Amino acid sequence: MDYPISKGQRNSLLAACEDLLRQIEKSGSTDLGRSLDSCVKESAALYNSLADLRNQYRLHLPVLPLSRCPCTGQVVYHSIDPYGLDGFWWDYHDPIRLYRFLPSTLFSFSGALRLNGPVEMTRFLCRPGPGIPFIIPELIEADGIKAVISSQGIGSHTGYPILYFADPVPTGIEPVNDWGADHWKRIDIFGSFHWNESVDFEDEYDFNLGPYLRSGRLLWIRPGDSTMSLRSGVADCPYADMKGERRIQRIQNEKVWTS
Repeated sequence: MDYPISKGQRNSLLAACEDLLRQIEKSGSTDLGRSLDSCVKESAALYNSLADLRNQYRLHLPVLPLSRCPCTGQVVYHSIDPYGLDGFWWDYHDPIRLYRFLPSTLFSFSGALRLNGPVEMTRFLCRPGPGIPFIIPELIEADGIKAVISSQGIGSHTGYPILYFADPVPTGIEPVNDWGADHWKRIDIFGSFHWNESVDFEDEYDFNLGPYLRSGRLLWIRPGDSTMSLRSGVADCPYADMKGERRIQRIQNEKVWTS
């Protein structure tokens, strides 16, 4: 398998996982011709095969430049599935991701996603955030924190990674859940992982980006800019005054709804 995984290989891997899941569902029932022991062994073998495929997905995920740290100037690379929302990276309760390349200055990783056309079929719940970029005042108003908004294609949709940086990391405040996940993870200056669960309060999202842009606490990267250059100010910012869904989008079984 190529690294990073190609779209075709990724789709084939997801199809193989779906086939295994259907076999697992069938193996859960017994009949007169099969013993309970044989059913258990078959199910175990199928689960092991599924776990191996999911691990292959994790190991071959694309790791792409999503932002740039305003504290160090370092380009921030993060694993992501850019081919569509049906990839396990987008599984809200059990996301499959790589965290090898995260800098200690990355405090929180949020995001939004504009849906363009039909959504992908997913067994799992996908929560990619609102449809337009937003800011969490509690984070960006903390001492030393700056945020950066960028753009990343996700299948036919448009994703907006929103990363919060700090050096040093402030005390007394926790990150919000990672983009599309029900928990957050971060790495400290010693290389140790920290994680916890947060609650997404969409009523606290601020979609009026102008004040944060003017203050210099919010920076941005132009869509399609391969140099990942940080820009400041409201002028020419493509993320300011966007129109779109302001509630958290939920996607499952080709259906989209909000709270």
